[in-house]
Amino acid sequence: MLMGDRSVQVRSESLAKLELAIGRFANRCGERMNAADNVIRRIDDSLLTRRRQLRRTVERLEDAIARARDDEDTGALEHRLDDAQTALQTVERHQHALDDAVERYRREARNLEHVTTGTTLAARAYLRGLIDDLAAYFAVRPDGMGGARERGAPVADCDGGVRDTRAAYDPTAFALPDGFRWVRIMEIDISELAGIRDASAFAKTPYAEMRRGFNVLRCEVLPRMNDAQNPARDDDFARHDAASGTPYEHGLQRVYEAFFGADAIRLERADDGVPFGVTNGRHRIKVAIDAGWDAVPATTGPDSR
Repeated sequence: MLMGDRSVQVRSESLAKLELAIGRFANRCGERMNAADNVIRRIDDSLLTRRRQLRRTVERLEDAIARARDDEDTGALEHRLDDAQTALQTVERHQHALDDAVERYRREARNLEHVTTGTTLAARAYLRGLIDDLAAYFAVRPDGMGGARERGAPVADCDGGVRDTRAAYDPTAFALPDGFRWVRIMEIDISELAGIRDASAFAKTPYAEMRRGFNVLRCEVLPRMNDAQNPARDDDFARHDAASGTPYEHGLQRVYEAFFGADAIRLERADDGVPFGVTNGRHRIKVAIDAGWDAVPATTGPDSR
């Protein structure tokens, strides 16, 4: 292995490209599974609609035959009834075949989802750790290092410019309130984020609002909390919002409470050496990964300290 800044940069960029490729693979798998689900729903809806139509036709013809006079020729009605019943039986066979095929597909899809949401996220976190270890060892951090996160437009940086959402961000230099600690993403069992594949999974708080919250935490809340002259606390953020005329839903107080209030991220693990389980805050952890954060502020169980 070649030693030196150039070697570290080349190898770090290779790891970053590998992480980006893994992320794209996971995104494509998620898109394909969503597309397959849409096709299944359309076919199932079509069969259900056709089955209902045929059942109504069968019931109507049976009723017409039952109400026919004894001297009335019902041959044509009976012929149409036979055709409708045959068609209904065919649709029902197709429905049963579809149900069996969908069940087999669901089993395979669950396995693939575990790979794309659990194993893939773990692999990406591991690669980011390798990149950071290389940077720390050689005391260099080449341009473009840090591993690619979820694709998205650049976001506002704290200095008013923009930064690439793919760039890694290590917030652990900031001190946290009592009872909280920084937990590295690679220490968390992110397989528990299964099912949180895109913004549609954020029903309680929209994805874009959570991304904004992380930026406010990074640029406003944490620096104010770590101000050497006048460190801000809970009430200080409420007073700041009141003084600036900022409503609670857009203010610093809400962000502070989201990360350091009663609904903070909570992690627990029973034994040393095993990943933290997520008790609360799965969606925030997913957003942190997307935004490039290498760690999240969290409370941890007494057995995990």
